[in-house]
Amino acid sequence: MYWNCVNNMIYKFTAIYHYTPTEIHMSHDFYSNLFEEMCGAQWWFLLKNNSVRGLKIVVDDHEKFFTIVGKKHTLTATKLDEGRWL
Repeated sequence: MYWNCVNNMIYKFTAIYHYTPTEIHMSHDFYSNLFEEMCGAQWWFLLKNNSVRGLKIVVDDHEKFFTIVGKKHTLTATKLDEGRWL
């Protein structure tokens, strides 16, 4: 659920702004849930590189869910099914 939300929002960001984002800012609670949901190679990559889908993770407790940050634009998730429009 958390992984799908992040994955869909990355695709949404790319479709809207026509470039890939570089960072994802998420709350500690969201990070913990995402970490528990991952398995296998995805889990190891998250643990070793502190990144998901190539985005550097920044833990920020001011976020409710997460915000995807690019060079000039940001896209904030306000609920878990935010990216389902694809």
